[in-house]
Amino acid sequence: MHQAHYNYSPIRREHILTKQKFAILWDMDGTIVDTQEAHFKTWCDALQKFGFSLSKEVFDAAFGRNNRTTLPIFLGFEPDEAMRSEIIRVKEERFREIVRDESSLVPGVKRWLKHAKTNHIPQAIASSAPMANITAILEGFDLLDFFEIVVSGEHLPAKPRPDIFLNTADRINQNPDCCLVIEDSLAGVKAAKAAGMLCIAVSRGRAKSDFDLADIIIEDFTRAPELIFEKLGLG
Repeated sequence: MHQAHYNYSPIRREHILTKQKFAILWDMDGTIVDTQEAHFKTWCDALQKFGFSLSKEVFDAAFGRNNRTTLPIFLGFEPDEAMRSEIIRVKEERFREIVRDESSLVPGVKRWLKHAKTNHIPQAIASSAPMANITAILEGFDLLDFFEIVVSGEHLPAKPRPDIFLNTADRINQNPDCCLVIEDSLAGVKAAKAAGMLCIAVSRGRAKSDFDLADIIIEDFTRAPELIFEKLGLG
């Protein structure tokens, strides 16, 4: 099994069901909670304080990767460590202040989370976000109880590298081929497939051709989860 350093938060390790046929590894931003506008707003605010601007086009193209990867894209150059740390600190502090009021659950996602929990399917968060952000979102939307473990990829190689998904599978004692990733970004889908996992892409209005690598593409979570799982052979 892949070994690496982790930034993770165990929630209910005693409840992990290693005999289950599969586990669900959830991306968070844009997949469970629509945080895209909150992230864009707080990146713009933070960068403006340092004399930089950010276009929506550049932001959208990099959304879903971790801060250390996206900041040089936004700036157009590689900042020194002091600048990098300060911009990210300002951005994330502001994000945590506004995320509950400026974000919303993706339609139908709570039904899917409840279905998995009721059917004893292990669920984990595998997010590129800092752990403080993940915790703020899960607590703010009362979602913590659905997950066996929470893993942050803030200090791991960014998607489309598969590290975050391989690490999370390791933490819940699942082989990669027994994991289903649910993602909303092309980088995330590529990471899931590079990890050797099944993947559901959540398009949410974007062109489905952007997610050709995914095993199944859905618009949101308003379709019955058991029907989607059956199509993947997981029913």
